[in-house]
Amino acid sequence: MFTQPCFIRKNTPELREKLQKLGQRANTLDDFKEEWLAANYGMYISVQDGFQHLHPNDIDCGTNEELFLALAALQDDSDENQWFVYPNENNWFKCYDNNIEEVRNEPSIRMSCQSAWFYKSHKATVQELIEHFSKKEEKP
Repeated sequence: MFTQPCFIRKNTPELREKLQKLGQRANTLDDFKEEWLAANYGMYISVQDGFQHLHPNDIDCGTNEELFLALAALQDDSDENQWFVYPNENNWFKCYDNNIEEVRNEPSIRMSCQSAWFYKSHKATVQELIEHFSKKEEKP
């Protein structure tokens, strides 16, 4: 299940397609003519200014697509498309498998010289994602 409601102050067909690739579903009643997009527990919808006041717990990503997509990908039942970090080295990588534990147990990974840091990584938290992607944030 998707876990982190968030919104971005832009709305393009390309961004909606990226949300669909993450597994988010479009709200079928939406015409997508509003200015912004909100991703909320597996569904995305177009919204406008004022939305942030009605949903104060949703994270405002400004116009930062990387942050928005990283937060929209967060799930508690899958690791796919989510960021992992090895904090001691500040190494980040994106998981493309449903379950990172299964990948960690692959013989080819265990034998890899990089596996030492791969084993000690953890799924990036919301705060870590915000801090990491805010370095690249575009100003609204």
